[in-house]
Amino acid sequence: DHDGEIQYMGQSLAVSRLATIMRMLGHVGRRIDVLKMDVDGSEWQAIPDIFGIGIDIGQLLLKVHIPQTWHGQELLMRLRKLFKVIEDRGFQIFHVGFNFACNYTCAEFAFVNRRLYPAERAALAQSSAMKKPTPGETSAMLTATRDQRQKIWDLVESACAGGRTAYCSFDSWKAWYLWPKETSCKGVLGEWRDYSEVRMGSLEPNSAKWVCNPHALASLIPRCLVYSFGGHREYDWDVAMLEATGCEHHIFDPSSLCESKGSNCTAYADMHGPELKAKHGLASYQKLGISDHDGEIQ
Repeated sequence: DHDGEIQYMGQSLAVSRLATIMRMLGHVGRRIDVLKMDVDGSEWQAIPDIFGIGIDIGQLLLKVHIPQTWHGQELLMRLRKLFKVIEDRGFQIFHVGFNFACNYTCAEFAFVNRRLYPAERAALAQSSAMKKPTPGETSAMLTATRDQRQKIWDLVESACAGGRTAYCSFDSWKAWYLWPKETSCKGVLGEWRDYSEVRMGSLEPNSAKWVCNPHALASLIPRCLVYSFGGHREYDWDVAMLEATGCEHHIFDPSSLCESKGSNCTAYADMHGPELKAKHGLASYQKLGISDHDGEIQ
């Protein structure tokens, strides 16, 4: 949530707030139809900033990373705070995936904005008539999952307060199950019959994401807009999205491949950007990460 630089694996990386990036690309006031974030922990700073300034987002594809030092009440508290920021803006989970490559310290969550895409036609009509978004359907699935989650939180907090450490302990592989699927892709992008969540990309865990009704993105006017944060050398999802939707698609990754620590480095944007633009129609590959400030991170 700042513009600047960060340090990553010995590299000093340039980062910016999402609002700054949108101004730079001339996208102020536009909706980001799909925002993908796989940013190795920077989501903890960036997400509150993104949702705090009211940027219009249709779908959020978020990989959440948990530091190994977080356990028990601290882990639950931080996860609750992060997900509450997203849920309070009307987002609901339509897909959850475990990334076994990170040994349960990360998981993939795909959210859809139900204020933008209500799950019932009646709510959509009401929204149009009132000229403002409505929360959409409060489904039985959504109510049940969030009620059950609250009960578990209450039990864990009670155990911790009573000194029952065996019940107070909570690691990431248990915590992920508190945020299951809450909704479908019904009504997203106007699809009421032919709706589905689609895996885009390859079979590699870091090269695929799930998207609601990608076929409907292709018919949007104005042209759909996709921001993809975190690239490195894995672009199967980006290529699949470009080919299926034709969206204005931007990749953001400030990192580089170095022959040795911090020396003889080549930015991934320079290595892969030209080919992605020439062969697949990528709009741009920016040497920027996302955070809560403009500057650098270590």
